[in-house]
Amino acid sequence: MKTHVGRPIAKCGAESQLADNATYVQSIVDRVSDIAEFQGSDSLRRYFQPAVDARRSIIFATAHWGNYLKTFNLIGNSLPEGAKFVAFRGDRWNEDEDRLWAEINRRSANSIYVHRVLDRESLVKVVRDLKAGVNAFILFDLFSKFGKTAPFQFFEWEVNFTNRWIDMAYRSGSIVCLVKPISLHRQELQVHSVTDALGFRHSGNFMDACMASCAKCLEELILEDPDFWFMWKDLDQYTPTP
Repeated sequence: MKTHVGRPIAKCGAESQLADNATYVQSIVDRVSDIAEFQGSDSLRRYFQPAVDARRSIIFATAHWGNYLKTFNLIGNSLPEGAKFVAFRGDRWNEDEDRLWAEINRRSANSIYVHRVLDRESLVKVVRDLKAGVNAFILFDLFSKFGKTAPFQFFEWEVNFTNRWIDMAYRSGSIVCLVKPISLHRQELQVHSVTDALGFRHSGNFMDACMASCAKCLEELILEDPDFWFMWKDLDQYTPTP
């Protein structure tokens, strides 16, 4: 058994959460009928209604923790009918991923497309879509393989996470909403923080605010359930080279 930030990491805990995530993905691909997240959430609809009424783009961001796909699916079906989303994705999971997104689009009253973060040619289109009110989903804890990074303090480490998406948020005047995902131990998502790009005169200040919120959100998630963060094995990828 390993220990991180003063708490033990139970291998079975991580494996159980990963298994639950895989089962959820497969249930969508297999067209299981009773998936509650496709019904959305009235409380989330009410919470985000002011931004929707103002036709603002919302970038929903979180870490590779818990069941982030279930969380994003619930959010995606809680905004009004006709809402559009882009999912920022790194590497393809497996051959079923295309079927997953196709099935989500088939079942939802809203629509989503995938932007591969290594595809630089489509960045202009994504920013244009954000300016037009398309919402986004992103996992913020990616390392330099997936683009430009910036450092911040995370517990006792200085780590580097990708930050191009924050530049895109500022350029498009988007709202950044950090969420704490659903997990095996908590069946409700929590809104961690909301940062509005229109409230900042300078992009650097907005960048600092978003990065600080990401660090705080990840710290809180790890303190809640350290074994549910799936990136421990890649920690050396985040730390600066001496």
